Formats: sequence, C-alpha cells, structure tokens
Amino acid sequence: LITHDFDNYTCVIDNIEETNIKEKFDGVATVLVLEHIDWKKGILSFVRFSPKNIYIIIQDQDEKADTITVDVNSRKSIVKLSEMTNPTLIPQCELKEFMQVLGYTLQETYKETVPNQKVMVGLVFTRD
Repeated sequence: LITHDFDNYTCVIDNIEETNIKEKFDGVATVLVLEHIDWKKGILSFVRFSPKNIYIIIQDQDEKADTITVDVNSRKSIVKLSEMTNPTLIPQCELKEFMQVLGYTLQETYKETVPNQKVMVGLVFTRD
C-alpha cells in the first residue's frame, strides 16, 4: 500500500483542457473528470505541472449500465449533467499505456464497487 501525505495541498479549479496555471505541483488528482473531456489533453496539462504523482479516479461499469445514473434521489446537478453531456469511459489499458509513454508508471490500483453495476477505479501513477 502506498501512502501519501496530504496535509499541505492546494485545490485548484481550472479548465484542464486549456489551463493557464504555471505553477508546479508535487501531485495532481482528478476524480471522474477525464470522462467528460478530451482525456489525453487533460493528462498532458497535468504533466506540464511536473508532478511526481498523478492520482486518477475513473469509472468502470457493466456495458448495459448508463454512464450517468439518474434516479429519484439524484441531485439536480446530476440530472442537468445527464441532459448536457455524454461521458466517454476511458479504457484502463489505454490510460496506462498513455501514462507510460509520458514517463509515469502505475504504482497502485484501487477498486470500489458502487451501485448501478459500476466500479470506481483509483489509479496512482508515479514519474520514473
């Protein structure tokens, strides 16, 4: 198990496909964002921050399940998102290969089954 110290962090909100951020970061994390953008462009933005670690959470699921689950208990933002977008799930093998080309090695994979035939997959990549 790899552990990381997150006592000192900065939360940044930005357009990851067209970032204007110039700072360098020790680590970068994204949770369920890459499915909604040009994911390779987003990863390339992360790499420009020169992080040693990149933490990514993506969604995996049964082929028959809807990518965005809207039910009677869904937040209004989830319902609106489902009307506006059609997320594209990222095959783990493609993500791993792309990261390897960029000099990052997969260190850990975490999986958590969630409702609606979905699995949240956490991937920890470290720069060689």
